[in-house]
Amino acid sequence: MKTLTQDWRFHRIAAFCLMLGSVFVLIFRGMHGDLPAGDAHAAMQFISNHSFYKGVHLGDVIGVMITVLGFVSFSSTLTNRNAKIIGWLSVAIIVLGAAVHIVEFSIDGHAGETLAHSWKHASLSEQASIEHSAGTVFIALHGPALVSISMVWALSVVLLAWAIRHENYPAWLSWAGWIGGALTFLLCMTQYLIQDFIPGFLIFGILVFLLQLWNISLGITVLRRIRRS
Repeated sequence: MKTLTQDWRFHRIAAFCLMLGSVFVLIFRGMHGDLPAGDAHAAMQFISNHSFYKGVHLGDVIGVMITVLGFVSFSSTLTNRNAKIIGWLSVAIIVLGAAVHIVEFSIDGHAGETLAHSWKHASLSEQASIEHSAGTVFIALHGPALVSISMVWALSVVLLAWAIRHENYPAWLSWAGWIGGALTFLLCMTQYLIQDFIPGFLIFGILVFLLQLWNISLGITVLRRIRRS
């Protein structure tokens, strides 16, 4: 009885973290807006007019950390041998990706707002120099941003969707994870190799948002399994 209680406790923790982490990401990435990173002048204007630029980056980072806890907790509930192996592979991928994402996104928030504050109070000649520095920062962060998304919200989801296939979860949930994760991974890698292959908001906005909905759906499905049992 004790083992059964502990098992469902981890299910509840997993469901809570998967849903809460994704809600954080949805809220704070939504508040972030579409930064025109390819145009340093427009980016400085965008950030200087943003009321909570550092804060939205911090909120997203917290959301990602909660999501990682959700993946770890959920993988500990898997009982099928193959599912366990695949589940822990997904954990390894999301942990590595989250480390990259936390570094990249925290630099983006802090450096972006700091540069924008200096730009706003600088002379025209100084603004040009700051814009050059900002452009360099945004270029440097673009690669890690794509790589982190391909790991945190693409490969990890593909693997977890594969794992739940062995645990009698709904087939549509597995297929949705496979398709959404694989598409996001391919587009991230293509965008990394071919500059401006597609508009950035399709990856950083729409696809990332859709994958948060997958996490939330998984969390809801876990809660339903608990109630039925």
